[in-house]
Amino acid sequence: PVDIIGDAGRERYATALAALLDSPDCDAVLVMSCPTALAAPEEAADAVIETVAPRQGVSSDTKPVLTNWLGDAGVRSARAKLTASGLSTYETPADAVTAFSYLTGYRSAQRALMRTPPELPRDFDITPEPARDVLAAALADGRSLLTEPEAKTVLDQFGIPTVPTSVVFHADDVAAHATELLRSHEAVAVKLISRDASHKSDVGGVQLNLTTPSAAADAARMISENLQRAMPSARMDGFSVQPMVRFRNAYELLIGTTEDPIFGPVIVFGAGGTAVEVLRDRAVALPPLDLQLARDLIDTPRIAGLLRGFRDRPAVDLDGLALVLVRVSQLVVDCPQIAAVDINPMLASPDGLMALDARIQLISSEAKAPRAGPNSRLSIRPYPNAWEKTCASRSGRQIRLRPIRPADRSRYERFIAGLTPEDVRSRFHYSRPNFSTEDIARFTQIDYQRAMAFVALDVKSDTIVGVARLHADPDYTAAEFGVIVRKDTQRDRIGHALMCHLIAYARAEGLQRIFGQVLGSNVAMIALSKHLGFDHTSRPGDPTIIDVNLRLSRD
Repeated sequence: PVDIIGDAGRERYATALAALLDSPDCDAVLVMSCPTALAAPEEAADAVIETVAPRQGVSSDTKPVLTNWLGDAGVRSARAKLTASGLSTYETPADAVTAFSYLTGYRSAQRALMRTPPELPRDFDITPEPARDVLAAALADGRSLLTEPEAKTVLDQFGIPTVPTSVVFHADDVAAHATELLRSHEAVAVKLISRDASHKSDVGGVQLNLTTPSAAADAARMISENLQRAMPSARMDGFSVQPMVRFRNAYELLIGTTEDPIFGPVIVFGAGGTAVEVLRDRAVALPPLDLQLARDLIDTPRIAGLLRGFRDRPAVDLDGLALVLVRVSQLVVDCPQIAAVDINPMLASPDGLMALDARIQLISSEAKAPRAGPNSRLSIRPYPNAWEKTCASRSGRQIRLRPIRPADRSRYERFIAGLTPEDVRSRFHYSRPNFSTEDIARFTQIDYQRAMAFVALDVKSDTIVGVARLHADPDYTAAEFGVIVRKDTQRDRIGHALMCHLIAYARAEGLQRIFGQVLGSNVAMIALSKHLGFDHTSRPGDPTIIDVNLRLSRD
């Protein structure tokens, strides 16, 4: 705060404000004026306007100036002057500070959007069909809740580490399974399996730290009795016998998903264990997640300080934890039948991670839960992995066609650097552009809901050799296309493959037409578009540009 005293006049306002605007230690200024008998509100407003006006628009980093003239009738004309000059003015200091928080929040969001997430591991390969089969079987059985073994089978299919589990149908058989596990573990746990008991701990369905086979068998019988007392009508489907997993310096975490009435599926992360409802230390994020967004989610709840390590306690496997969150996100994307996931506890330690218990709830109505993904209830359209394919070029090289990803940023930079001036002019209709870092980020971080970009990736060299794009109109009926292929690969018919892939995608999206502009000198693109069925129209008065149009549907 800079106090210029209640009797400050025009000159003092101007001098103080100029000093602040010129100072490198100040990023924004809130000018406040309180009515006194010694100062005129309009003169102070004039001073602020005259000081700010010469600086506005001079550079991109012009400092924001917000104003607050306290009072009512006596300051109305001063506020009107400030508003007319383009300065933001607010009735209270709190309103002005809130407005500034919107500016900082917007800037932070824009910076976050420009971040390039780390690449996923090469072995991040998920086949969702086996998990969908488990879900479909449960729905066919009239159930909306998976058993714990079924839930862990689903998690296993998505690469989420779970504790080994043996399923036993009778209490008398528990001892034999416990004997096998106790040969390599200090203790076992016996848990209830029941289609009717949603939370096992609430009905006495979990017995831990059992060190002998007889203790395990007794625990199974006790679980059966507990269920009979707590829920007489519940079905007893058996028991799960698991080794007690102990990690050094481990924390119990909660990882799950739930359905928000407005935003659809959300990812939940925080402190876990039996006291999860008491601690209420959790954060939420919208799927789909990448590794950067997953790390942001990990850093949000209070337990994050512990997970990063402190004093003599090492940090947990944060990279592995972020990858588990990405896998849970992919589970939500690929399996629309799922209404909620509850992994609690998820043990996290420096040595690894392990899901000790899991609960998956389903959407019982088949009409609302289609068998295949991607999940249509997501607020953010996920990466469309169904549009990945591998083909052979004319020269025999393996080319991977797939949607562009944010992690392609460095590949895209190398692709742009390798283009010839002729390549660039054919695509952008002007000489080589000077793309900024933010431009490259925008090219690779697209909104799949209204745009698409396919890259042609040389599998052997892992380099981009071509890109095709669609940008849809706001009503999503038509889209403009663009395609560019590296000159040294143009004889491989990569442009043809990209355009066919792009047209197939546009048809599947229900677009009515795609259109573009081609330079009259771009003979190869003119020939390709004619071969693919595009109409060609020369522009009156500008023969250098040809409008091409492909109608995809008939009214």
